[in-house]
Amino acid sequence: KGNDTLRGNGGADELAGGVGKDKLFGGKGNDSLDGGQGNDTLIGGGGRDRFEFHKGGGKDKVQDFTDNVDTLVLDDGLWRGDLSVRQVINRFAEKVADGVLLDFGKHEILIQGLDDTSQLRNDLVIV
Repeated sequence: KGNDTLRGNGGADELAGGVGKDKLFGGKGNDSLDGGQGNDTLIGGGGRDRFEFHKGGGKDKVQDFTDNVDTLVLDDGLWRGDLSVRQVINRFAEKVADGVLLDFGKHEILIQGLDDTSQLRNDLVIV
């Protein structure tokens, strides 16, 4: 619990925040970042990073998402029912001034670094 700041090193780090306003910095390497519940900021750094989001609520921000390099992993508990990647994008994603916003009601994810919702097609994984 609480507001945590977690920093990875040069390798493939796995960083997991908890409940609270967390800041996760992956650093160099292929990192996995999961902010947990709350309003979190995730920064992967260099490498092929994996940003994970699960049911829980909050307003999260991914600050350095790179199209066709990084991966966004969404737990299907964020919405009701089985949806394809295309359906998730069509139903929940919208272009905003700062990037692309995925709005699931109680949980919002702002992905900075994207110019269009279609860029998520190759970068989104549903678990």
